[in-house]
Amino acid sequence: MGQKLIRFSDLTGKTVDNDSQLVRIVVREHPLDGGPVELEALADELTVSRKSPSTW
Repeated sequence: MGQKLIRFSDLTGKTVDNDSQLVRIVVREHPLDGGPVELEALADELTVSRKSPSTW
């Protein structure tokens, strides 16, 4: 018997064909969770923000 590991984006659910396409997102603080949360997403799903961290 074999096993198959399928990776997918936490943002959209799209299947990840190559691990080099993944980026890790760390949310250090969130009012609903309180602790750090880590997500993985495809790089092309994200937009870079040039805002200062204090304005996020």
